[in-house]
Amino acid sequence: MLVFDPRARTSAVQALAHEYLAPYHDPTDEPEAGERFDWSFNDAELPVDSWKIMMYAELLSPLSPSINNNTNNNNTTTTSPLTIPMPPPPPQIPLTQPPQIP
Repeated sequence: MLVFDPRARTSAVQALAHEYLAPYHDPTDEPEAGERFDWSFNDAELPVDSWKIMMYAELLSPLSPSINNNTNNNNTTTTSPLTIPMPPPPPQIPLTQPPQIP
C-alpha cells in the first residue's frame, strides 16, 4: 500500500477495502474525488535550486481564508487560533533552466 511513486499507489477505495483498514471503513462517509491530482509538474527538468525555491514558496503561501478568518452570527470577523505568523518572504531568485547541450 505504501508506494513512493504516486502513480503506482492504491486508491483510497482500494486501501479502505484492505483488512488492515477495516475498522475505518464506513461506506456512508467515504466521498471520492471527481478527478485525479495532476502530477505532471513533477516531470519538469529543473535544477535542484529551483525545486527548493518552489517548495519554500509553497510552504510560505498563506493558509486558506476559511481557516484564518471566521464570520460569526453577528457578521463580525474573528481570527482563528490557527492563525500562524508568517516569516518574511525569501529573496527573489529567478528560476533558471538547465543549460542546453548541443
